[in-house]
Amino acid sequence: MITNTFAQPGRAAGLTMEEITDKVVQRNATADGLQLLKIDESNDVPINCRNLVALVIWPLQDFHWYRLDNNTQFSHKPGQGRVRDGDENSCCIADPRKCNVDPYTFVTFMKTDPELVSID
Repeated sequence: MITNTFAQPGRAAGLTMEEITDKVVQRNATADGLQLLKIDESNDVPINCRNLVALVIWPLQDFHWYRLDNNTQFSHKPGQGRVRDGDENSCCIADPRKCNVDPYTFVTFMKTDPELVSID
């Protein structure tokens, strides 16, 4: 969802980002309306899930989101840069758990419902 801001998980729900950890970012994103998906490493990416995002964390430094597009590949928008559909090796992103997101590490998949998610 385009906001033309640097939206922060939890801001719409009145929460602050005390520190950048997987637990805090997940809690804040859930407070804004995202839903956590329990998918282990052996499961396929749920490409039939509408509005699927993947959360990655660079502990105590930064968090980042990847979005599943209609082509069953993921894209992302680093900072103020342009949207990219490749990982750090410029390879297509079929599964954020298995691509190069260095220095970040994969945390979880979440799904969104644009009618239920608050972004601020």
